[in-house]
Amino acid sequence: WQEIVDNRERIRVLPHVKFKISPTVSVLNVLHLPDLYEQCLELNMIEPEDIYINILERPDHYNIQILPADQKIEVQVRYQHFFSWLNTNGISEKVKPVFEEILNYMMALDRSDLWPKFLMANGRLDELRGE
Repeated sequence: WQEIVDNRERIRVLPHVKFKISPTVSVLNVLHLPDLYEQCLELNMIEPEDIYINILERPDHYNIQILPADQKIEVQVRYQHFFSWLNTNGISEKVKPVFEEILNYMMALDRSDLWPKFLMANGRLDELRGE
């Protein structure tokens, strides 16, 4: 993360470079995207509207639609707090729909039958990496 912050500072002096964040949303990061956005603003890395979201569809077992209902609720609660933060900080209303799109996509289908596949696949990767 520090390397990214340092690189952002290096390119700040280049007027022709526009810096934005463009995370790909998956089961691995959906809960923490508001934190990423808030930190990027706090560090003055981006302007409020400099975010573009990519929602991962495949592989299926990393798609946010596979989250069990209790975890989807946890994500929704986190995002509701984030929406309050946006309002409190006067962040443009153009940002909220970006994050609402994530919630809408997540809730559009219940694919939680793939959750065990995620646990198995991610467990194998963790084992291979010694994590």
